[in-house]
Amino acid sequence: MRACAQCASRLDSSRADASYCSSRCRSIAWRTRRTDAVHALLTRQAEITRSRLSALLADDAHAVAEADRLLDEIDHRAAELFGARS
Repeated sequence: MRACAQCASRLDSSRADASYCSSRCRSIAWRTRRTDAVHALLTRQAEITRSRLSALLADDAHAVAEADRLLDEIDHRAAELFGARS
């Protein structure tokens, strides 16, 4: 039995069997789900933090602008770590 096209394109013909394919694909799927979950958690935490900071600092426009800048930096770093995800 042959590996899926995605796995077969990365393997030499001696290793392109279905058992390797399913194991490799399961591993990739698990890592992708884990990465997506961490990204979602970081995104949600940034939203909560932005909301809380805005509420706490509503009187100080400069502090709010600085907090937004810092949170945008967090968003940028998360995007660098996890790539563009929606």
